[in-house]
Amino acid sequence: MNRKIANRSNEPIMLCGVNSPRIRIIVLIQKLRRFIGTLFRIWHKRTLLAYLASFGPNIDFFNYYWRPFLLRLSGVSIGESTAILSGIYITSGELSIGAEVFINTDCRLACGGSIFLGNYCQIGSRVSFETISHQLEPVENGRRPSDPAPIIVEDNVWIGSGVILLPGVTIGKGSIVAAGAVVANDVEPFAVVGGVPAQVIRVIELD
Repeated sequence: MNRKIANRSNEPIMLCGVNSPRIRIIVLIQKLRRFIGTLFRIWHKRTLLAYLASFGPNIDFFNYYWRPFLLRLSGVSIGESTAILSGIYITSGELSIGAEVFINTDCRLACGGSIFLGNYCQIGSRVSFETISHQLEPVENGRRPSDPAPIIVEDNVWIGSGVILLPGVTIGKGSIVAAGAVVANDVEPFAVVGGVPAQVIRVIELD
């Protein structure tokens, strides 16, 4: 027997039994819509778009167009002809990437303290930009307060694979950071540094 069931707009609709397949499908769709809405409320737009940008093959369309497009939608400033390869992980915060920058696979950019990449930079795979540290002394509840500081990478810098950049460092113009280095202090322009912690290996002599 047909029964009247009021929907959310309080307008009665005719349905053939409360337990009919049609009702179950409608209920499932409503639950799915609420679930997706909850995801968008909980998951910040920037985080969602950055997450989507981490996927896809490493071909020119994805590297030069699709991933930069998604990140620009999320509010990241990106210059022209910049390539971003798969696996990139970006947290909320200020991020600026210059023109003709190459960012290899699986890089992590923790932007809580802001990250600024200049033009013509080459970033190796698995490089970590860590802009947040913690104070030495814990507070009463046992947690150490966060201590953010920006990372600045000037123009024409080459950062090798597996490098970790710590909060507050500036990598000077034209410098090179060798693979696996941990950079805790500023790097002078046109210096080559490496090691843990990073030390000057040589200075590039310009004609």
